[in-house]
Amino acid sequence: MTTPGPDHFFSCPHCKAILRRRTIGSGNTFGSTLWSDGFLDAPMLPRLVQVTRCPSCERPFFVDDAQDLGTHWTSGSYHGDTRDPLPCGYKDAPAVEDAGPDAMSELIRQTVDRDRLRYLRMQTWHIYNHSYRNSESKAQVQLLSEYYENLEQILGLLDDDRGQDQVMKAEALRELGKPTEAIAALQDINAKFVWVADQIRALAKAGDSNVGVLNRPG
Repeated sequence: MTTPGPDHFFSCPHCKAILRRRTIGSGNTFGSTLWSDGFLDAPMLPRLVQVTRCPSCERPFFVDDAQDLGTHWTSGSYHGDTRDPLPCGYKDAPAVEDAGPDAMSELIRQTVDRDRLRYLRMQTWHIYNHSYRNSESKAQVQLLSEYYENLEQILGLLDDDRGQDQVMKAEALRELGKPTEAIAALQDINAKFVWVADQIRALAKAGDSNVGVLNRPG
């Protein structure tokens, strides 16, 4: 079961509009699905919005760059019988949503920090793959040229660390249609990640370049 937490309020770093994002009080990964691109689909553990587009000025930004205005309970049923009295201007503050690929692309062009670039490009990868995850006719999904360009850029942001980065690099190569390179990248993987590497290697050997579901140990 997922229970809500207080709303987090902040102001857009560009236009200063007061915004909010939903938080959760508790959740779990029951019924979740882990995909080969690292995306965890966990209906009972929704992710906190990290990057969004302001509904007022329409400019994208990292929530970490916004002015923090604190948290307030707006759902009394999970926090006693009353809600917090909201400051002026907070009541109608819109709730932000995850940024789409266009907003991600705008931020990528403005970002030089490697960690942030990596986050933006990984999230973009996941967004593009959602069309396959959510498609009833997966064979008909057509990926855009931007998808492949983004994967090529991701390769330069991942380390040969014998761990998670190296596994993700192999997956990116596999989805780029380079199975031989993907298999080679999976050599000498740390024992902790062998169960992932084995499944990605099997997909590569089968010539499958689509994102796939991973079967977790146990």
